[in-house]
Amino acid sequence: MSGKPTGDGAHTVLTAFEILFRRHAASLRRHVRAAATRQVSPDDVVAETFLVAWRLRDRVPADPAQAEVWLLQTAWSVLARHDDALARDHALSRRLQGRLSGPDVADEVTYRWELRERLAMAAAALSRLSPPERETVKLYVIGHLSYAEIAAATGTPLNTVRARLVRGRRRLRGLAEQEAVRARWRRCGSS
Repeated sequence: MSGKPTGDGAHTVLTAFEILFRRHAASLRRHVRAAATRQVSPDDVVAETFLVAWRLRDRVPADPAQAEVWLLQTAWSVLARHDDALARDHALSRRLQGRLSGPDVADEVTYRWELRERLAMAAAALSRLSPPERETVKLYVIGHLSYAEIAAATGTPLNTVRARLVRGRRRLRGLAEQEAVRARWRRCGSS
């Protein structure tokens, strides 16, 4: 089956290749089907094998028995290339999986959303305190000042600072609970 398909010889070469295909395709398909993995289609391997045979038609032996051996060797090479490509794909997938997987963004979004809601509830509860209690609580919680430092900063007696913090915390607990209930009602109403 040598020669380029030109002129009258084109018909001869195509006929010879057609005979080769008809003679060996079914047998080749059975062998490939037995050896192929699930990820590789036996029909694709057979088609690619005959494509290689067409490209290398000068090397295909004319003897049918030798041609079948040549086609089987070519099919094994095609299968090996497919298996190598699959192995590379799996290795790349594993490498990329390690790079692409990171912390779950949904957890961070949920945390920030809940934190925002809690801060809004705390701000609403804090705004409902009396101005002296609000200022004392802010200096203690946000400013991290001690009782004595708050007393010095506000010019208020130490016992008054203590009393404002006790009253402020107690009121904040109650107000925070009320704000939490309101927030739940708002969420239920907006769903």
